[in-house]
Amino acid sequence: MKNEKETAVDSTRNKNDITAENVNENSISTPSEIDNNFDLSALTAKNSDYVHSVTRGLLIEGKTDEQVKEILSEIVLQILEAQKTGITARNLLGTPTEFIEQYKPKVGSKNVKETNKDPKLMILDSILLLLALLSALYGIMMFINNNSGVTYGITTIVLSAITGGLALYQVYRVQLAITTRKEKTKGFARFKPSILLAVYAIIWIFVTSLGALIPLAFNPVLGGIPYVAIAVIAFGIRYLLKRRYNIQSAMVPRNQLK
Repeated sequence: MKNEKETAVDSTRNKNDITAENVNENSISTPSEIDNNFDLSALTAKNSDYVHSVTRGLLIEGKTDEQVKEILSEIVLQILEAQKTGITARNLLGTPTEFIEQYKPKVGSKNVKETNKDPKLMILDSILLLLALLSALYGIMMFINNNSGVTYGITTIVLSAITGGLALYQVYRVQLAITTRKEKTKGFARFKPSILLAVYAIIWIFVTSLGALIPLAFNPVLGGIPYVAIAVIAFGIRYLLKRRYNIQSAMVPRNQLK
């Protein structure tokens, strides 16, 4: 006759047995059949029931018989050792659901490629972005004003984009330094980032204004269509480069800096 402990284990197992239609199609065993590969006689009723629940959950999550056996071979020994000191499997490994969570397939998750922080590529990305934005802006203004009213030529726009791209990268570096700084700065050092940002902005405005003084022979004012075409080309090249090299944008918000 079975003792009360064995009866409780069998009863619990019978209640938790599942049919083949509920488990992974790669599995040819039921939870009880897999558990029989291990000597669970030394486990308490609660710990034995825990192992059976884990087995059932792993099969439902799509694990094959061999994968389940491999996982059980690791935890059964741990449970036996912990049991000697009065620690239950639940206290050791968490609830069955919590334990199985680590083996669940990461639905919708993908290996996210780390962004490319090469300074040259980041600066180029910023230049192309500003070139596209400025060209689109002036192109639209030319359409609105019937190809008049815009005094900035293509050379000015290119110089402004280059200067702005360099400035944006420097701003990125300053913001990154602020974000990653571990110790609180004191004295004049506290104002250094703000001063640098102001200097970069002044240089950008100065170069853009100076570019307007370049003779038209070297700084022709294009029509609305050419400017829009340049904007489209710049956006296209930037898109292809970002897709190819996964370039980090210099305009990333400070709270997303790493």
